[in-house]
Amino acid sequence: METVAKFLSTLFNSRDQAHIFHLQTSSYAAHKALNEYYDEIVELVDKYAETCQGRYGIIRGYTPQKQYFEGDEVVKYFTGLSTYIDSVRNGLPKDSDLNNIVDEISGLVNSTIYKLKFLK
Repeated sequence: METVAKFLSTLFNSRDQAHIFHLQTSSYAAHKALNEYYDEIVELVDKYAETCQGRYGIIRGYTPQKQYFEGDEVVKYFTGLSTYIDSVRNGLPKDSDLNNIVDEISGLVNSTIYKLKFLK
Protein backbone atom coordinates (compact mmCIF):
# COMPACT_ATOMS: atom_id res chain seq x y z
CA MET A 1 0.00 0.00 0.00
CA GLU A 2 3.06 2.26 0.00
CA THR A 3 2.50 3.05 -3.69
CA VAL A 4 -1.13 3.95 -2.97
CA ALA A 5 -0.14 6.27 -0.10
CA LYS A 6 2.43 8.04 -2.30
CA PHE A 7 -0.09 8.29 -5.16
CA LEU A 8 -2.70 9.86 -2.88
CA SER A 9 -0.14 12.18 -1.27
CA THR A 10 0.94 13.40 -4.70
CA LEU A 11 -2.64 14.09 -5.72
CA PHE A 12 -3.50 15.87 -2.46
CA ASN A 13 -0.41 18.02 -3.04
CA SER A 14 -1.60 18.77 -6.57
CA ARG A 15 -4.67 20.45 -5.09
CA ASP A 16 -2.50 22.92 -3.16
CA GLN A 17 -0.20 23.42 -6.15
CA ALA A 18 -3.17 24.16 -8.41
CA HIS A 19 -4.46 26.70 -5.91
CA ILE A 20 -1.09 28.47 -5.88
CA PHE A 21 -1.05 28.58 -9.69
CA HIS A 22 -4.67 29.79 -9.60
CA LEU A 23 -3.73 32.73 -7.39
CA GLN A 24 -0.73 33.67 -9.52
CA THR A 25 -2.17 33.58 -13.02
CA SER A 26 -3.23 36.66 -14.93
CA SER A 27 -5.25 34.55 -17.37
CA TYR A 28 -8.95 34.30 -16.64
CA ALA A 29 -9.20 30.96 -18.50
CA ALA A 30 -6.31 29.49 -16.47
CA HIS A 31 -7.79 30.92 -13.29
CA LYS A 32 -11.09 29.12 -13.96
CA ALA A 33 -9.45 25.86 -15.14
CA LEU A 34 -7.28 25.68 -12.04
CA ASN A 35 -10.25 26.50 -9.79
CA GLU A 36 -12.19 23.64 -11.37
CA TYR A 37 -9.23 21.29 -10.85
CA TYR A 38 -8.67 22.02 -7.19
CA ASP A 39 -12.41 21.84 -6.50
CA GLU A 40 -12.74 18.41 -8.13
CA ILE A 41 -9.47 16.61 -7.34
CA VAL A 42 -10.01 16.27 -3.58
CA GLU A 43 -13.38 14.56 -4.10
CA LEU A 44 -11.85 12.08 -6.56
CA VAL A 45 -8.84 11.35 -4.34
CA ASP A 46 -11.11 10.87 -1.34
CA LYS A 47 -13.31 8.54 -3.39
CA TYR A 48 -10.26 6.49 -4.40
CA ALA A 49 -8.93 6.31 -0.83
CA GLU A 50 -12.26 5.25 0.66
CA THR A 51 -12.89 2.65 -2.04
CA CYS A 52 -9.37 1.25 -1.64
CA GLN A 53 -9.74 1.16 2.14
CA GLY A 54 -13.04 -0.66 1.78
CA ARG A 55 -11.21 -3.40 -0.08
CA TYR A 56 -7.80 -3.47 1.62
CA GLY A 57 -7.99 -1.64 4.95
CA ILE A 58 -6.71 1.71 6.20
CA ILE A 59 -3.96 3.30 4.12
CA ARG A 60 -0.91 4.39 6.10
CA GLY A 61 2.30 6.16 5.17
CA TYR A 62 1.15 9.37 3.51
CA THR A 63 4.09 11.57 2.58
CA PRO A 64 3.56 15.33 2.68
CA GLN A 65 5.17 17.20 -0.17
CA LYS A 66 6.10 20.82 0.33
CA GLN A 67 7.78 21.80 -2.94
CA TYR A 68 5.65 24.28 -4.86
CA PHE A 69 6.20 25.76 -8.29
CA GLU A 70 5.38 29.25 -9.47
CA GLY A 71 4.27 31.13 -12.53
CA ASP A 72 4.83 29.72 -15.99
CA GLU A 73 5.48 26.15 -14.88
CA VAL A 74 1.77 25.34 -14.70
CA VAL A 75 1.45 23.32 -17.94
CA LYS A 76 4.77 21.61 -17.26
CA TYR A 77 3.57 20.70 -13.76
CA PHE A 78 0.28 19.17 -14.98
CA THR A 79 2.00 17.36 -17.86
CA GLY A 80 4.39 15.84 -15.32
CA LEU A 81 1.44 14.90 -13.12
CA SER A 82 -0.22 13.14 -16.07
CA THR A 83 3.00 11.24 -16.79
CA TYR A 84 3.28 10.30 -13.10
CA ILE A 85 -0.27 8.92 -13.05
CA ASP A 86 0.44 6.82 -16.14
CA SER A 87 3.69 5.50 -14.68
CA VAL A 88 2.29 4.58 -11.26
CA ARG A 89 -0.89 2.98 -12.55
CA ASN A 90 0.68 -0.48 -12.88
CA GLY A 91 1.70 -0.43 -9.21
CA LEU A 92 -1.80 0.38 -7.97
CA PRO A 93 -4.48 -2.22 -7.19
CA LYS A 94 -6.05 -3.63 -10.36
CA ASP A 95 -9.69 -3.65 -9.21
CA SER A 96 -11.99 -2.18 -11.86
CA ASP A 97 -13.70 0.24 -9.46
CA LEU A 98 -10.32 1.67 -8.43
CA ASN A 99 -9.10 1.76 -12.05
CA ASN A 100 -12.22 3.72 -13.01
CA ILE A 101 -11.45 6.36 -10.38
CA VAL A 102 -7.84 6.60 -11.61
CA ASP A 103 -9.30 7.12 -15.10
CA GLU A 104 -11.45 9.97 -13.75
CA ILE A 105 -8.41 11.53 -12.08
CA SER A 106 -6.37 11.19 -15.27
CA GLY A 107 -9.24 12.71 -17.25
CA LEU A 108 -9.40 15.70 -14.91
CA VAL A 109 -5.63 16.27 -15.18
CA ASN A 110 -5.66 16.00 -18.99
CA SER A 111 -8.74 18.20 -19.32
CA THR A 112 -6.95 20.80 -17.19
CA ILE A 113 -3.91 20.59 -19.49
CA TYR A 114 -6.14 21.18 -22.50
CA LYS A 115 -7.79 24.20 -20.91
CA LEU A 116 -4.46 25.68 -19.84
CA LYS A 117 -2.86 25.20 -23.25
CA PHE A 118 -5.67 26.07 -25.63
CA LEU A 119 -8.25 28.23 -23.88
CA LYS A 120 -7.03 31.74 -23.48
